[in-house]
Amino acid sequence: MSGTVQLDDKDITKSSVDVTIDTASVDTRVEARDKDLRSDHFFDVEKYPTITFKSTKVEQWKPQAEGNRDLTIHGVTKQAVLEVEDRRAGEDPWGNNGRP
Repeated sequence: MSGTVQLDDKDITKSSVDVTIDTASVDTRVEARDKDLRSDHFFDVEKYPTITFKSTKVEQWKPQAEGNRDLTIHGVTKQAVLEVEDRRAGEDPWGNNGRP
């Protein structure tokens, strides 16, 4: 998996996400299931080696953000929503603030 996140803390709507997942890397820790997922029944890794997520819009709603993105699997792109929670906010058990 590889990707980039451009986070704008001042205006979350200016943020973006672009991720590529190698379909052959999917690992459920069940060998037979992984083999089936990689086959042409599901991901068809020979023909479609990647799954991609590309943000088209990011909206803020406390304490989470929601990103509309193009999800491409099997060469077909559809809109999907990804909910993201900012885990940096607040204090850790030692009293440190998680935000940079």
